[in-house]
Amino acid sequence: MNSPTDRLVSEEALNAILTDWRQRLRSAPDLKPREGVRGQRERSLTKALLSAADASEGTPQATESLGKLAMIAALYGADQPRDRLDPGALCEELAHLRHAVWHYLRSQRLSTEIAARHILAFDRVLSLATRAALSSGYQVADESSYQGLEARGI
Repeated sequence: MNSPTDRLVSEEALNAILTDWRQRLRSAPDLKPREGVRGQRERSLTKALLSAADASEGTPQATESLGKLAMIAALYGADQPRDRLDPGALCEELAHLRHAVWHYLRSQRLSTEIAARHILAFDRVLSLATRAALSSGYQVADESSYQGLEARGI
């Protein structure tokens, strides 16, 4: 998945996937797209997921990407309202993101093999992100670490 023609990480892909995801969230009765800081975390989570899914397993890049993803996903989950934390709603929200990624892959007219590799890699890292986001419901990660990543465009 590392040839330039089958990479999922690009500004175009990120924007298309975010637009689709936000439209899907608007159509769900109790899920709303995030704005402000929460909107930035939505974008950061999507970018981190795409980067981690694109990294070759077992490489230093993959290890670094997964570490960043876990932290960003934990902060994303920490943004959920504590008084009504609903793991089902969070999973549904992330499922909408997965559907947006799959829709993007299909729109790129990739071969079945390449599209399948991308979505399977995305599913693998989405599972890690979901666990991190859900576990953060009771532990908030260090805000300054996240702000440092945002400053570097991560």
